[in-house]
Amino acid sequence: SYYPAYINRGYAYLTLEKYKEALVDYNKALEFGDIPAAYAGRADTYYGMGEYNKAIDDYKKATTLNPSDAHSYCFLSLSNFEAQKYQDSIDAAQMSQQIDPTCGRQRLIETQARSFFALGNNDQALVYINKALAMGDYSLGHYYRGIIYQAAGKNQEAIQDLELFLSLIQGSESGQAEITDAKARLVKLKQ
Repeated sequence: SYYPAYINRGYAYLTLEKYKEALVDYNKALEFGDIPAAYAGRADTYYGMGEYNKAIDDYKKATTLNPSDAHSYCFLSLSNFEAQKYQDSIDAAQMSQQIDPTCGRQRLIETQARSFFALGNNDQALVYINKALAMGDYSLGHYYRGIIYQAAGKNQEAIQDLELFLSLIQGSESGQAEITDAKARLVKLKQ
């Protein structure tokens, strides 16, 4: 059968961010039957397109057909986060990490921290954002930890992290919304 060729070409298109072409190939592969790699590839394509609910549906199919697919659980977590399904995001992340603790690395751990924060569980959010920062220092990590500290009523720690975030991100093109938010939070925290 020819489905591996469609999956491989779909993956090539996906890496080039040619999403329409990738979808055509993954759909062709799925004409041969329920193929976990085709569902996972199509889900990755939907994720790249920002169509998170379609990605969630395909990642669920991929993990049902192949329960040891850490990648699909990892991106199921990221997709659920984007769709504001925070508990589902945490659950999928934990499945991914049981299969392969390295899958998703810092990004997946940060996603868990942000999911716990969105659910109002600041203690768990701090545990996970500290794990993410322990894997390597990065500016947005300090922003997220700062807002978690602020929500937890730990204002001195919040001030330190938000100031550190602003010093680390200077001159960066990205993070404009976070920079504006951090500055506003610092004004309030220092009153």
